[in-house]
Amino acid sequence: MDKNENAVYRVKAGYTLREFLDEYLVIPVGLSEDIETKVGILNSVGEVIWKTLQKDSTFQDLLAVVTKEFDVKEEVASKDIEEFLEQLDQYKFLEKDRRRR
Repeated sequence: MDKNENAVYRVKAGYTLREFLDEYLVIPVGLSEDIETKVGILNSVGEVIWKTLQKDSTFQDLLAVVTKEFDVKEEVASKDIEEFLEQLDQYKFLEKDRRRR
């Protein structure tokens, strides 16, 4: 995933996050060609990132939130965020833009 300072990420419209038995489920709401019918399961870190991605966010925005909320080194958080963004992209839950708005 591109860690370019100018890249902007956000979750696609049409998905909602629901807490269920100490996990967080990403579920589609509504029917559209742009919406995948897949359901995602997130842990608490994924939940924080997902909520941050409700608005335009850079990689650095995500890194700042994760390192502030959790006791994790920046290098570890960076790698984990990169992998998480790749998974969101793979499941088509993520929108990417190359420029900061």
